[in-house]
Amino acid sequence: MKNTTFSVSEFAKYTDVSVRTLHYYDETNILKPKRDASTGHRVYEKDDTTFDSRFIETLRLQEAKLLTDKDKIETALETIQFTVQILENEKEIDHALLVSLMANMQNE
Repeated sequence: MKNTTFSVSEFAKYTDVSVRTLHYYDETNILKPKRDASTGHRVYEKDDTTFDSRFIETLRLQEAKLLTDKDKIETALETIQFTVQILENEKEIDHALLVSLMANMQNE
């Protein structure tokens, strides 16, 4: 039985993973596709959807980064909401406080 092959864009749709992510997996040897001998393009096979422990570790690293980013975003949102609340209630805000809040948002 012949193995089904995919171009990178077809495989991205098949696996619901972006083309850029597939390129990253190739660059880091997580998922190494074959290459078309005449064009050099990546060629994936249906069997390539079986991943090893390196893929799991990559997913865990991505998850940790996203959780860190989520925390930073939530902190920035809280600062913005706090600033809006002050401005709505006070109609004015002390220059030093505003600068401090903006600095906190940039640091987050």
